[in-house]
Amino acid sequence: MKVVVANSVGIDYQNKKIIHSPSRWTNSTTDLNFFTYYPWELAYCSSLLKRETDAEVKFIDGCLEKLDHERYFQKLISEKPDYLVMESSTRTINEDLRLALRLKKIIGTKLIFCGQHPTVFPDEVLKGKLQPRKNEDITKYDTTLDFVCQGEYEETVVEIVKGVEPEKILGLYPNPRRLLINVDNLPLPEDEDVQRIEYAYPNEPSCEYIEIQAYATRGCPFNCSFCVCRNIYYHKPNWRPRKVDNIIYEIQYLKNKYPMMEGIFFDEEIHNGSKKFVIELTDAIKRYGLNNLHYNAMCAYWNMDKEMLEAFKSAGYYLLRIGIETASDVIAKEMRLGVKFNLNKLYEVLKLAKEVGIDMYGTFTFGGQGSTLKEDTRTLDLIYRLISEGLLRRIQMSINTPQPGTSFYNWADKHNYIISKNWDDYDGGNNVVIEYPHYKRSEIEKVYSESFRRYDQGMIHYWAPKVDQNIDNLLKKLPVLKKVLILRTSRIWHFNKVLGMIKTLYPDSQVYVLTSKRSKNELVDNINITRLIVFDSDFLDIYRLNDEIIDLITSERFDLAIALYSDFAGTGYDHINEFVSRVISTYRFGINISGETFFIKPVVKQKIF
Repeated sequence: MKVVVANSVGIDYQNKKIIHSPSRWTNSTTDLNFFTYYPWELAYCSSLLKRETDAEVKFIDGCLEKLDHERYFQKLISEKPDYLVMESSTRTINEDLRLALRLKKIIGTKLIFCGQHPTVFPDEVLKGKLQPRKNEDITKYDTTLDFVCQGEYEETVVEIVKGVEPEKILGLYPNPRRLLINVDNLPLPEDEDVQRIEYAYPNEPSCEYIEIQAYATRGCPFNCSFCVCRNIYYHKPNWRPRKVDNIIYEIQYLKNKYPMMEGIFFDEEIHNGSKKFVIELTDAIKRYGLNNLHYNAMCAYWNMDKEMLEAFKSAGYYLLRIGIETASDVIAKEMRLGVKFNLNKLYEVLKLAKEVGIDMYGTFTFGGQGSTLKEDTRTLDLIYRLISEGLLRRIQMSINTPQPGTSFYNWADKHNYIISKNWDDYDGGNNVVIEYPHYKRSEIEKVYSESFRRYDQGMIHYWAPKVDQNIDNLLKKLPVLKKVLILRTSRIWHFNKVLGMIKTLYPDSQVYVLTSKRSKNELVDNINITRLIVFDSDFLDIYRLNDEIIDLITSERFDLAIALYSDFAGTGYDHINEFVSRVISTYRFGINISGETFFIKPVVKQKIF
């Protein structure tokens, strides 16, 4: 018997790259080179199946491999699985069902669906209900699934594969849900069919090192109305740390297997659910000499104090990510943030972190339960203040999407605030699916867009002087620049700063700029640009540049070629660096958001050009 454990489709029918985040919210991007989250619960399920059953188990990640429907289908059918296990979010359910039902139609594979959407709509998913697309032939799909799991599903899937009578399997619809899993009973997650280091190329954008995603705890003690993990996977507030010795063993195992690994990204819901746990873990990291690695973690700030922050710092933690969400006590109350919301405590923690030397990352969201234009504007002001004072290094902004199964969704649905039930739209990075009588969809979209502008304003205030100084120091060390190539691969203010410095010091230099079609209008009238080279896609894909651009680049000899990084470490810019390394230029640099420079080495093989 063969079981394939499969993550979601990687590229949807609109040619968008799926960023599937287990137990949170899934979004998408037109940048097909973007990172992929390690699908941790599927990965635990895969390793548990390998340990507990006699089945031949194969793990496949369509998001990691960037597989569209057809390529994924051909890969799956070549495996000839008896069972297919898939975890689906609301954002991916249409793509995943089409893939699975087509496979069942052709070779009779039994389908096991788990995760967010199947938990919330088990009957609908079990019946294989597809949201229709224009001119689609649905006869190529089977009509039903075989099994739908609800909540945490690893042990449920194991019992299905073992052949336990369905009516006796807890967590298998329509049976009652099973108790939450004992995380210490799990093996290490899947690291055979995929190598966990693969998810670090490119890495999650705010990881500044080569970091492997790991999970020291599971669950969240809070009760936020919009939270997928609390409302759907776990069905209640909870927090379960693994034994510290087991976490240390995993770090040692990963470091021994992957010598190139530089750190760990603890990407669970709340890494610091207990101060006692943090102290024990950080002490163990130091005791075993693992504090030479770099760690960053998803946390909450409600229980942070100087002792905890110093413990993190001494163990090698360089970045802590906290959910701030809003500046409004009105929204915080409606979202049920509880002790997670306390602006005085927030400032205290951020100032302590800066004093200790740990960078902080904050998440913010717009349009959620209790939101109004006035209250969300307060959050915009908070973003600017925290960035401009250097209290936050990076931030994440999202549209607070009412994910089915959350109390936010149920409330919004009851009041007829939901304006789309096309599940493809449930993407918190791109779409607004809710509208209030007092707060229109268009206003939410504008506020969300404005959050990026406020972020830029804060970055300019805090980092622009450092950019000026660093770029000035760099350029004065170089000989006279006659011809420069700049890749517009960062924020526009950052680009303008670098361009302005070059033209100030070398006013007669010719500056060529490679940019996307989307950004063309920002640059087309810039008198400092000698030649604008425009590629068609929203993001630079070096392997899809047309011949005209390649011929132009290779026919020129530059004194300086620059890749701009929108972060501090150039995370995810490997393909950009590869492009710059092949440009015929005397000097090649990456320049980050603070103006620090990274030398880009030339390569020998001309694979791209």
